[in-house]
Amino acid sequence: MDSISHLLRLIPLCSALVTATIIADSAVADTSGLGWVTGTAELVSPTDAKTVLAEQQTASAQSDSQQVAAFSSSDYTQLAEALENDPLRIYQFVRNSFEYVPYYGALKGPQLTLLERSGNDFDQAALLVELLRAAGYIANYQYGTMSIPLSAANGMDLANWLGTQADNTIIGTTIATGGIPSVNQGSSFTMDRVWVVVDIDGASYALDPAFKPSATANGINLAAAMGYYQAALLAAAGGTAGTDSI
Repeated sequence: MDSISHLLRLIPLCSALVTATIIADSAVADTSGLGWVTGTAELVSPTDAKTVLAEQQTASAQSDSQQVAAFSSSDYTQLAEALENDPLRIYQFVRNSFEYVPYYGALKGPQLTLLERSGNDFDQAALLVELLRAAGYIANYQYGTMSIPLSAANGMDLANWLGTQADNTIIGTTIATGGIPSVNQGSSFTMDRVWVVVDIDGASYALDPAFKPSATANGINLAAAMGYYQAALLAAAGGTAGTDSI
């Protein structure tokens, strides 16, 4: 459970706990006029509070499990069918349509990864496994280490993968901020990663949808593209440039 969901589930409980204090403080104000509503509630003991919170967590976990199961049985199957149950098209869909985010561990799961179109290697692998299994293939996770160079002539490097400069400090900070276990080798990093292994017609294939290097594109000079020149504009408008206006 993430921290935000945890806090949201504590709000009703906290409201009940502080009701007595709110009523005592509001007694100094004139509550006889319109618009005032005075509520009352019994105090909740720490033991009862823990029981209520545990029941809410259990109910929430059961609901989440049912939602995931329902999602798995329908949406994954439909999406796999839309991709013609073709393992290559399924792999290309995840690799080319989802943004890599550098963090460690399974955080989103396949459903949220699909909805947000982003995730790390754990979560993108989870989505790929669900789609491949929905298409009828035997797919599993593979956890291991991978040594990736800062920069490489073929573009298969950390700089192009993370979308940053081929700088050891910058890349090291990005990896460390995401909590990804790694070893700085100077010109490369050895990282803990997850990918997918799938059996297709009796042959085993390793698929890594999250490793997707991208090329850097130069920005557009909008003034030049629009043919904008201040002198020409002023001459055509008959104006002059001042300190505060034209």
